[in-house]
Amino acid sequence: FFPLSLERLSEVIISTRRIDEFMNLSKDDDSEKDTDNAHGKDELAGTVLMNKASFCWDAQNQSCLLKDIDINVKQGSLVGVMGSIGSCKSSLLMAILGEMKLSSGTSSCNGTFAYASQTPWIFADTIRENILFGKSLNPERYAKVLQICCLIPDIDSMVAGDLTVIGEKGVNLSGGQRARVSLARAIYDKADIYLFDDPLAAVDSTVAQSIFEDCIGPDGFLKTKSRILVTHQIEFLPKADHCVLLDRGRIKGQGAVVILGIINPWVLFILVPLVPSFIWIRRFFLKSSRQIKRLDSVTRSPIYALFSSSLSGLVTIRAFKTEDNLINSFIERIDANTRAWFELNAGVRWFGLRLDLMTSALTTLMAILTVALRHQIDASSAALGLMYCITLSSMFQWAVRQSAEMENHMTSAERITRCSCITSLFVKE
Repeated sequence: FFPLSLERLSEVIISTRRIDEFMNLSKDDDSEKDTDNAHGKDELAGTVLMNKASFCWDAQNQSCLLKDIDINVKQGSLVGVMGSIGSCKSSLLMAILGEMKLSSGTSSCNGTFAYASQTPWIFADTIRENILFGKSLNPERYAKVLQICCLIPDIDSMVAGDLTVIGEKGVNLSGGQRARVSLARAIYDKADIYLFDDPLAAVDSTVAQSIFEDCIGPDGFLKTKSRILVTHQIEFLPKADHCVLLDRGRIKGQGAVVILGIINPWVLFILVPLVPSFIWIRRFFLKSSRQIKRLDSVTRSPIYALFSSSLSGLVTIRAFKTEDNLINSFIERIDANTRAWFELNAGVRWFGLRLDLMTSALTTLMAILTVALRHQIDASSAALGLMYCITLSSMFQWAVRQSAEMENHMTSAERITRCSCITSLFVKE
């Protein structure tokens, strides 16, 4: 038993050390949170003010996720938070909730909170209890919350309605239903500050628009409350009072979103000669292609006419043994049409080659400028610029081609117009 006792002794030492470390951890100062919440009825309720604030998960760990955060959420305002994946948007909400440690700067979050997490938390109970979450039932507010969260059709489809028992983690609900139940729980709570961590991502665009307009938006149910909305759906941001752009735990930009237009003089320098060049090539191509397309249409009609007449007189042709003459007539008419068709396609390829060369030149010039300015722009911005340059060039080229093709096909409409203007040879008696 001696070797076994040594093994158990080492486990006891390790377990004791872990218990000692856990018991020596600093306790969260709930009194500070209570003090902030005590302002729920004064002029500071619903405000968030951070000045050069840095936050980390562990007070002993000097690596901060959020750095130099400056944000001012006024009472009753709607703040939109956006950023790429991994930009610490959810961490900002955790910092406001007091879940992260303040390592430097100042932070003041006043009032009570209601929170809708990015991954909805649903416990095993009825839908009603998941929404009330220990609060007393207010029938009027409860019905309003169900309406603005678009839950009434889902509840009506259930046999027990909102008394339907849902499993652990909401296994018998869809992803959109779980997100709306979690959102309804936050909205039902009468808080000063509402924190929404991308709750509209799990629902379709129509439902998301309805929930935003009826609940979160400037004219919604919570219009008098402070709301912080983390979202990737940028169509909602113009309606926010203030927007914050996060990038790798830092605020890259903030302010009201009205219309942002950035004009780069170097881009204008490229586009000024490019647009007239496209227009000139298009006009040059149309001068010949329009006539060739008309010739193609004119030479195609005799083929169809001869084929139709041959079918009706097939027996006569066989009786007189004139198949070879008819075949030669077909070959002559097909050759005439093929010459026009070949010239038309050759012209289209000539046109496409010139457009490809021009767009390739634009992309090459963009790449050269990116390399020349590599110390002024980061890699992600350079990649985005090249991608948009290629996309813009392709779409512009496609638009020019389609406009030219449409004008070529208008020769058919021209022929119809001419036929409709022909005077009838039949005279009514």
